[in-house]
Amino acid sequence: MRVALVNTYERAGGAARAAYRLYGALREDGVEATLVTVQSLPALPARLLMTADRVRRRIKLAPYSIQGGYEAFQVDDPWLGRLLHPYLGDSEVVNLHWVAGLLDFARLPQLAAKAPVVWTLHDMLAFTGGCHYDDSSEGFLRGCGSCPQLGSGSPHDLSRGAFERKRAAYAAVPAHRLHFVAPSQWLAREVTRSPLAGRFGVSVIPNSLELSVFRPGDRAEARATLGLPHDRFIVLFMAQDLVNRRKGMASLQAALSRLQGLPQVLLVSAGKTAGAADGPAVRHLGFVADDARLATLFRAADVFVLPSLQDNLPNTMLESLACGTPVVGFAVGGIPDLVRHGQSGLLAPPGDAGALAEAIRVMAGDPARARAMGARGRELVAAACAPAVQAAAYRMLFADMKGRA
Repeated sequence: MRVALVNTYERAGGAARAAYRLYGALREDGVEATLVTVQSLPALPARLLMTADRVRRRIKLAPYSIQGGYEAFQVDDPWLGRLLHPYLGDSEVVNLHWVAGLLDFARLPQLAAKAPVVWTLHDMLAFTGGCHYDDSSEGFLRGCGSCPQLGSGSPHDLSRGAFERKRAAYAAVPAHRLHFVAPSQWLAREVTRSPLAGRFGVSVIPNSLELSVFRPGDRAEARATLGLPHDRFIVLFMAQDLVNRRKGMASLQAALSRLQGLPQVLLVSAGKTAGAADGPAVRHLGFVADDARLATLFRAADVFVLPSLQDNLPNTMLESLACGTPVVGFAVGGIPDLVRHGQSGLLAPPGDAGALAEAIRVMAGDPARARAMGARGRELVAAACAPAVQAAAYRMLFADMKGRA
């Protein structure tokens, strides 16, 4: 079976890493998979079109008061998408992933007519007017418009226009030619609620990760490698961009302020934007991309804190649990799929900094219980997120879509 996996970038970002892992798992499973990204396209025209798209985006967004702390607001008709179709070759199934800035929605019906499409969602962009996450506004249920992320009070703003163009594109796609995959139960439910995507099928298939890389190891050795103290209870916080409000740094800071009576607690952060949290009880390690170093970082921690206010199935959660490090976080999105309260970690009500602090306090007060939760987390991830498990589920779905084409 010939399958083209399409993602805007090859390695940059969590969605790209997830898509690349699936690509490897499928090839290991005998699927003739190819990976199509911006890097696959002709270099000169791709660079020119990407530059033109950045300019067009700035022009479109110029009338709005873009609110800070969110992912970039996307436009739905990038000129770069004109290069995509010839590079899908004779694929029998096209598997879209994170395609912001690459997929022109108006061409989705043409794409689905050429080959059945399986779209693996890494956020909500496929069924919103331009935001990757709706910040619980639920504007996508109303057709968008008056977008809070645009700072807009107009019901006919940029988000409404994009939503209507997406509506027209989806209406031209037969239901049997497009199927969504959600890595989390939460995102699957959002798909079924969507006025745009709700008439298409949706399956839940968790992302995979390399269990031979992300595995338990010696904590003392990991701390020595990273230059971290051996006598502190290390709480790890990691995000691609630490000041992305959705990732919950403000809630984490509020929680840490309640733990000042626990001098043994040390926050270790990793990601872009150093200084998002600072102080004597904070160590920032910068952006970490290498999987082996990431695994070492997770092994060095006593607990990984995940204060996301909205999230799908974070790679960091999977990686932490796979390394035997329990997770403390809010019960939002796909986090409860694998962070089972009292089993593989502790969950707090969404946005409740006091409860988050108490969960960290409980872990710090009972390291043996924390280690037991980490071991259970490893078992859960190994069962649900092994590459072979993911590849088998996708292979069956691809075969079904091909058979119905």
